[in-house]
Amino acid sequence: MSRVNGDGRSGFTLIEVIIAIVILSVVLLGLAGTVGKLGVEVKNTTDRTRAIQLAESRVTEIELTPEYDSLADWYAGTESNVDSTDYTRITRILQRGGTGSSATMNHKVITVEVTGNGLTPPVTRTTVVGAP
Repeated sequence: MSRVNGDGRSGFTLIEVIIAIVILSVVLLGLAGTVGKLGVEVKNTTDRTRAIQLAESRVTEIELTPEYDSLADWYAGTESNVDSTDYTRITRILQRGGTGSSATMNHKVITVEVTGNGLTPPVTRTTVVGAP
């Protein structure tokens, strides 16, 4: 609210200027907090995306392996610092049905779990590979 003083000049009172500065400060502090939270969420999303890529690449690699009987020997186990990250990748291979590649209903359930800082819950991918 501007006022006209006795000599014809207009302007804001000191209290109006102080109130405007306080309101502007509150808005800017709220905006700064939101930007900080956004940065954390972007990092969490980036970390989760990288973990998903690590899990899915292992599943794809196993699915493309032609040596069915050797899958557990080659892939089952725990890897630390996968692809120079601080993630741990655990690959579990469970035999289901009969044994040997000629048995009826023979298949393997492959579960890949990626864990690490900031991954709550861990990233898990599961697939089933049938005997040829």
